[in-house]
Amino acid sequence: GVTVIIKHGDGKKSTYSNLEDSVELEKGQIINQGDLVGRVGATAVFEIADNGCGIPPERLRGPYGLQFPA
Repeated sequence: GVTVIIKHGDGKKSTYSNLEDSVELEKGQIINQGDLVGRVGATAVFEIADNGCGIPPERLRGPYGLQFPA
């Protein structure tokens, strides 16, 4: 599968692994909330990290979906 890593700044990043396919993304490309980065398959994995430490997604739920703490 395809892996897409999104760097949010301040050491935070989201990793989407084992995607069935991805859209045409370039390294360093700026994306916006809601942009399509790939299609999820049966074995897709989503991970959020802050300075290399995994963050459980349930800690990031906010009124507009997943949000990084300030």
